[in-house]
Amino acid sequence: MKVRKAIIPAAGLGTRFLPATLALAKELFPIGNKSIIMYHIDDLIKAGIDDILIVGNALKEESFRQFLNPSEEYLNKIESDGKMPLLADYFDMMNKVQITYVNQDAEKFLYHGEVYDNEGLGQRGSSIAILAGRGWANGEPFVVLNGDDLCFYKDGTSMTQ
Repeated sequence: MKVRKAIIPAAGLGTRFLPATLALAKELFPIGNKSIIMYHIDDLIKAGIDDILIVGNALKEESFRQFLNPSEEYLNKIESDGKMPLLADYFDMMNKVQITYVNQDAEKFLYHGEVYDNEGLGQRGSSIAILAGRGWANGEPFVVLNGDDLCFYKDGTSMTQ
């Protein structure tokens, strides 16, 4: 069976990176011209993954919401400043995958119009974040990439393949 799903646990508070994580989820920190999570998304696309579940928490939800669904106002400003080409790689990646953000603390979440039970297990480590995706996976195999680990091959091939 082809693996086409991935779970990215991203619920840790990032206390090693304080005070920066007071304002931004560590998975969204920039490394070069991409955020850590974009390296993951790029790698997963190269491996044939087209459905990604990011399991975070309520404190990171706003940062990820803005990252996954930038406001029209912001995009209009970027466009009027002539800087849309800077987002070309971002939009190219986002058009290739379905990404769902789940608040690990929520009891339920919506995915493709269906409501899934989130087990109500709260935030207690990576294994619980992965368990939160059990209903979402729907019996299909999936890979797991830790949201704050950055690994990549210099030649651009996928680490996940």
